[in-house]
Amino acid sequence: MKASLVGFLALGALTCWFLLLAVTFCTSNPGLPIPAEVILLYSRSLIAALIALLACLGAGAALLQRLDPPALDDDLGWVRALVLGMGAWGLLSLFVALLGGLGTSWAGPLLILVLAACWLNNPPLRPPRIPGHIVLLVSLALLPGLLTMLAPATDTDELYYHLALPGQLLELGNLVGGPLYPNGSRPLAIHLPWAWLMQLGGEAAPRAFHLLCAGALALALHQRAREWWGGRSAILALAMLAGSTTFSGETGLAYDDIPASLAVLVTFDLWVSRRRPILLGLGAGCALAMKYTSALVLLPMALLILSSSAWSSFKAAGGGRSPRTGTGSAGAISPRGILTSLAACLLLVSPWWLRNIAEGLHPLFPFTGWNDAGVSFQLPEKYGMGRGALDFLLLPWNMVMHAETDNHVFLGRINPAFLGLLPVGIWAARRDERARWAASVTIPGLAIWAVGTQWLRYLLPLLPVWALLAAAGTRRMGRALHLLTWVLLLSGLPANLAPIASMVAAKAPASLGQETHEEYLSRTMPAWPALRWINQETTQDASVALLFAWQAYPLQRKWILGSVEDHVPTRHFLRLHGQQSLNELKALGVDFVLLQRIRFLEKTYSFLPEQQFREQFLQPETLLDRLLLQQAELVFQEGRFSVWRL
Repeated sequence: MKASLVGFLALGALTCWFLLLAVTFCTSNPGLPIPAEVILLYSRSLIAALIALLACLGAGAALLQRLDPPALDDDLGWVRALVLGMGAWGLLSLFVALLGGLGTSWAGPLLILVLAACWLNNPPLRPPRIPGHIVLLVSLALLPGLLTMLAPATDTDELYYHLALPGQLLELGNLVGGPLYPNGSRPLAIHLPWAWLMQLGGEAAPRAFHLLCAGALALALHQRAREWWGGRSAILALAMLAGSTTFSGETGLAYDDIPASLAVLVTFDLWVSRRRPILLGLGAGCALAMKYTSALVLLPMALLILSSSAWSSFKAAGGGRSPRTGTGSAGAISPRGILTSLAACLLLVSPWWLRNIAEGLHPLFPFTGWNDAGVSFQLPEKYGMGRGALDFLLLPWNMVMHAETDNHVFLGRINPAFLGLLPVGIWAARRDERARWAASVTIPGLAIWAVGTQWLRYLLPLLPVWALLAAAGTRRMGRALHLLTWVLLLSGLPANLAPIASMVAAKAPASLGQETHEEYLSRTMPAWPALRWINQETTQDASVALLFAWQAYPLQRKWILGSVEDHVPTRHFLRLHGQQSLNELKALGVDFVLLQRIRFLEKTYSFLPEQQFREQFLQPETLLDRLLLQQAELVFQEGRFSVWRL
């Protein structure tokens, strides 16, 4: 015991000594003058994220200890605990917010403390056994996200949603929702925790937690692939995921796709590992409450479970053994198990639906429920390379070879190894049961994605399972063929990593203190002059309506509307209120309008009839221009952005 204590103290002393040297070198070396305040901001954000992650681990481990203790004694026990803990954090956050916790400075940290207190139950959580070189590779893959973590928000989705919404919730001190605050009506199982993290660790803390989730996903994928198909296949699966812009480009941002992907991978693993149905339901509920695109994997799983269970019941009725109460060898679950899974899933998802219903909205608002003004939330035809029969036939090729990261042609990029190894994985599924389950989820998931919005980010929850299928296909490859697989994978890295390198080059100077935030925003955000004018020239109690503009997060005033998809909130408001739109804004207490000139192009919406395009896009914009000239005063304009006083 004495020797252990001495060793522990020596390790702690060396750790402090090394950190002191590193911080001192970074802050004083003239070749890399990183300001001390930047080091402190990084430390604060990462420490807050680590505290929250450990709290989720403790809460999830306590749940697993209660529901299925053997699930902890497994290579993926730690990540199962993390996902369940995050699900509990999201659900409890809703009740804390409903009780007024957003209006306090202590409710969020107290909730994290309550979750962390679950460690007092001493759950038998086994530390993951991960090779050191894999930890190093994952750390290198996450380095771009770490280098850009402190840069001011300029990403579109962070500006209008992922950071803007948590900031708005903290500013107002209560939940929001409905057509004026559409993002507030989504499930907030990620964004309420983001708000607590911003309270605890500042603006970058949600990004830091998201970065840790990305690392957990990469490590969990490698662990599962290594256990099923060996280390050689596992590192290939890891490289496929990390070598895709759609994954790596998000790691340093505060998004919800990667946490949802982590929950999906855990749910898939629980199914294949034949864990208790209640865990399967909780995993699915966590994933759906984080991101509805998790259904790409969960829906095929549900259909397979139902069909397998029906077949098992049919065989049992013919004189065979009755279905098991858990998961059977063919993925079947007993009727009681199915009901248990469904109830567990609804426990985490239905509160968000019930909240919308209580507020008079469609349960799935804002994804639907805009019909009173004849507006659709999303136009899937806008993305991809067409919706004809030939386009669908060529889609697997086009989505890899012709994808772009900065326009509507799939709006992302994945490594070509995903396409190259797909037939190999399907071939391996003939004799490998686990590969068969991966294929039975991947292929229908791709089909569901194809008929929906062909945005590669929406495919992210499926990518880890697809990578597992690819790993299964490489298990029995000879050395020469395996080498060719690596050639294919490496050939995709320049195109996939170039956008990330550009992002790091643009953001790292501001993140590391080499450029002021003001300089960075002036250089990268066209809306910044207008936002700065509002922040500096209006009173603190002023209220702003964002019309055809989404840059909400830097705005230090109360705001409504903003943009979702094709500027749906603004178009809906204008079509609903017509000539009275500005009067209605005044009645809502709005003092200023931040306007962005959009100029919708007909070629972008060529799939719409000309009359429909004019009614839904051109007429609202023309109406707003006329009303502002007649009823408002222009007080600032620069570029495409202007500020109007009502």
